[in-house]
Amino acid sequence: MEKTTLREELHQYIDQADERILKLIYGMMQADQPIEVPKFHQDIIQERLTKHQANPKDVLSWQQVRDHVQQRG
Repeated sequence: MEKTTLREELHQYIDQADERILKLIYGMMQADQPIEVPKFHQDIIQERLTKHQANPKDVLSWQQVRDHVQQRG
């Protein structure tokens, strides 16, 4: 199907769609947008990366993390 035909059919479909379908289509379009990571999250990630690079052997395995969480619970 050609792009112009597809657009025309989608326009017709959207013009007749109920609210549920419109929300689904809108949600798909929003999901296709790039996600912007807030500056404070970028700063946290950079801080953690810097700490890891300074001491790459100072890590825990997933099993150690799981055990720690289970002990706290």
